[in-house]
Amino acid sequence: MQARASDGICGEAVRAFCELELARCRPLDILISNAGVVAPRQRLETADAFELQFGTNVLGHFALTALLLPLLDTAAEISAERPRVVTIASIAHRRPTHLTTPGSACDCHAPASGWR
Repeated sequence: MQARASDGICGEAVRAFCELELARCRPLDILISNAGVVAPRQRLETADAFELQFGTNVLGHFALTALLLPLLDTAAEISAERPRVVTIASIAHRRPTHLTTPGSACDCHAPASGWR
């Protein structure tokens, strides 16, 4: 078992990561995409000019999965176990009290001027 990390913020970083993995020619039994951006206080963009949260949490995961499909297909051909793709979203939707108390240091769900 080996874990590898990718900076999914930039499309170029995702492509470069996938090229390295494809060059290794190792079957991919499981791919776990874990979202990394939740409610930035101002509008930020990826290097590809997408809104940062959408670009990272949606487009980055989609690109990673699509580009690594050949390795998932290889795993499916040589194993009785099917490969798995798991996308993990943030739990911020639960809005725990410590994140939504107005004025708190972690008030990440307060309306941000960058969203307007």
